[in-house]
Amino acid sequence: MSAVFNNHAPLPAVQRSPMPPAPSFSAWLQGLSAATPLAGSLRQILDDFLRDVPSAGVPVLQSRVDMLLAHAEVRAAQSRIQELEAELARMRELVCEDQLTGSLNRRGLAAVLERELARAARSGAPLCVVLLDLDDFKKLNDTHGHCAGDAALIHLVRVAKAALRKTDVVGRFGGEEFMIVLPDTPLADAMLTMTRVQSALRLQQFMHGGTGVPVAFSAGVALCRADEDQATVVARADAALYRAKRAGKNRVVCAV
Repeated sequence: MSAVFNNHAPLPAVQRSPMPPAPSFSAWLQGLSAATPLAGSLRQILDDFLRDVPSAGVPVLQSRVDMLLAHAEVRAAQSRIQELEAELARMRELVCEDQLTGSLNRRGLAAVLERELARAARSGAPLCVVLLDLDDFKKLNDTHGHCAGDAALIHLVRVAKAALRKTDVVGRFGGEEFMIVLPDTPLADAMLTMTRVQSALRLQQFMHGGTGVPVAFSAGVALCRADEDQATVVARADAALYRAKRAGKNRVVCAV
């Protein structure tokens, strides 16, 4: 058998390029750090891993880093989603907020009233809706200027919010007219609540240019009936407000 092989010319030696040395872990980590900013924060974790598993090779470490990076990317994505949700919530608040007074606008009031009507229907709890209007607001604007009128509206909202519960909602219905939604409130309690707001407004006098300017309001209060929609209850509160104005202003009248 050897003679047979000896009869053939020897095969030429194959020229092979030398194999590049396996990259050191530090060199590989430096390259990873340059590729992604997340790797730098993982350096301590990797060092701990090396101490725990001294026999682990680069492939195992790479697998470990890939897993850590994947987790970090998931956390970053979750954080970004939370930021976007918070931003959307702020945008929704701006859409539903009256820019002058910081209270809800009509869109926001409609959403709150719809929610509270549904909740009252489920629980059977009483719900009252109040419409109030600043008395002689045109005279205030004509006498002291529109800036004073704007400041009076802001003052009214601030005083009302301080006198109400955290669960009560104040919003600007339009112009100098406001709505207050009073969940879990019987009609008699709602009437007392609005009388308390009137008293607070008298005690905390509105000041303009160093001078006290009288500010008062008339209000109509409606207790929501079973299966009553927004338009109906608001119309009844508005009719009561109209009666309060005709009766001499600066008073609270309950709806029929």
